[in-house]
Amino acid sequence: MFQKSIQNICFRALCFVYSCFSVEMNATTPSGDVAVASGSGVIVSKPQPISLQSQSDQDDPRWLFEKAVDFYYGCKGEINLEESARYVKLSADLKYADAEFNYGYFLQYGIGVQKDLAQAMSYYKRASEHEFSDVRGDAMAYLGLCLEFGEGVTKDYKQIAEYYKSAADMRSSYGKDGLLNFLTSVNENDMDLRSFVHEFKCLADAGDAWAACVYGRCLEKGKGVQRNVTEALRYYGLSAAGGDEFGQENFTRFLNTTHFSDSDLTLLIVQTIMLSGDSGAWGQYFYGHCLEDGTWFGKNLPLAALFYSGAAVKGNVCGLTNLIRLISSNVGTAPDLCNIALLFKRLADKSDEWGQCFYGLCLEHGTGVEKNIEKAFGLFRLSAEQGNPMGRAQLLRCLCEKELGSVDITAFAHAYKLMADKSDAWAACVYGVCLEKGKGVKVDLTEAAKYYKQSAVKGDTHGEYYYGCFLYRDRGEPQNLSNAVKYFGLSADKGNASAQWMYGNCMRSGEWGVQDVHYAARYYKLSAMQGNSGGQYEYARCLYEGTGVARDVNEAAKYFKLSAMQGNSDGQRMYERCIQGGIVGSD
Repeated sequence: MFQKSIQNICFRALCFVYSCFSVEMNATTPSGDVAVASGSGVIVSKPQPISLQSQSDQDDPRWLFEKAVDFYYGCKGEINLEESARYVKLSADLKYADAEFNYGYFLQYGIGVQKDLAQAMSYYKRASEHEFSDVRGDAMAYLGLCLEFGEGVTKDYKQIAEYYKSAADMRSSYGKDGLLNFLTSVNENDMDLRSFVHEFKCLADAGDAWAACVYGRCLEKGKGVQRNVTEALRYYGLSAAGGDEFGQENFTRFLNTTHFSDSDLTLLIVQTIMLSGDSGAWGQYFYGHCLEDGTWFGKNLPLAALFYSGAAVKGNVCGLTNLIRLISSNVGTAPDLCNIALLFKRLADKSDEWGQCFYGLCLEHGTGVEKNIEKAFGLFRLSAEQGNPMGRAQLLRCLCEKELGSVDITAFAHAYKLMADKSDAWAACVYGVCLEKGKGVKVDLTEAAKYYKQSAVKGDTHGEYYYGCFLYRDRGEPQNLSNAVKYFGLSADKGNASAQWMYGNCMRSGEWGVQDVHYAARYYKLSAMQGNSGGQYEYARCLYEGTGVARDVNEAAKYFKLSAMQGNSDGQRMYERCIQGGIVGSD
């Protein structure tokens, strides 16, 4: 399908990847929800712009492909999905792999053409046969998806598993996600799971990080092997330490949602991570977790904060998320909190961009120090102006949410206007917020939209998100859903948790002409894993209903609880329903 890419609007294969550490901690959405953290997002890319000797060369599949992009997004006029589909088919019939994959997608979901699952699978199969194509693995994953969820298709569970496995072997992140979800829902009556799972155990024991994640999921769910949560966590740990993104994600989730009281087990897992070649971030994160919980060496919150911060600075989003939770919840004794604040003040006094941001949070929440939102805002600004992604997110959040008292907000707004008028993309977003919220200047939504657009066009992730919201909600500019979705997608791929949540909403509803519940669930999951309460609630709904993912009410209850803990009323309602239904016990 036509989406976006790392560098520009794109149209190629579905390929889920996690980028290294782009943070959108606690960014407030225009609707009032709060987003936390970031990782990376789904990327659907297309080839780089090409130079053709003749733009009228109708026999060149790349030219036909570019025409399809133009019609899909309305780049040179009105959006026309029928014309887009026509050009995709012309390109696909010339055996262009990207077009074959995307025309399969059009056929599967009825985008500009009549739905035809059999034909969709035919085109996916053709795309999967191009040996050196980037879309090969993703096409294989979609063959598995069609077999697993397609209406009127006879399910061949062994073939589904092989498609997902082959896609994962080709480093398709969508294939990896599909296989993990498949292993959650499939049972022994569907296929011979034991021999299938045994292969992954052998690979995991030989040091394959991805195989360790798969075997961890099998142990967690009791699929093809006796359920063993202790061993599941150990294999997830091996996978995380080996650098597999899905292993890291599942290790964190399992650690935070399953009770482990055995100190010897904790020590074993720590040793496993430390000795398996980890670069340090995951070991620091997990060591911080142990120190916060009081396992192994006993509770030590200042030291836990230190290890979390060390993991965060090295790009570990989970370390960053836990650090923010520790600071904002004000847990621990007074001496503990004072030591945490002192730790980060020393860093801030040395102009360390992370120390400035962390100490700003302590000041904002009164963690070990007297509350002072004005000083906190000043530190966020210093951190942001050093280019720190978390500092920038916190600055925008405070600007949107807080009364800043003695801060000369007029001078602040004027300074950022001057920078914005010199083509600074980040400054343009900040000044857009000032115009939208009336901070230091008169509210002017039309001008705010102009500055958000300036920021978005230059590629600032915050500008892309805020401009997308304006286009989505008919604020400052006429409503334009296709462009709103485009900018949400661009921002989501840079790790903006709020944008991932909004993009998931758009893909689930199909209100702009394209609907894909599987794709929506993946974006909700990305947002949820980073702490966005809206993303947590929506991903929990997907799990609860089996929409876009395998149904798992126990996992759904965990995400409903996480959303509820942040004050999400829908999450609270659904978590109470889970308690009443006996899915989880009352706290």
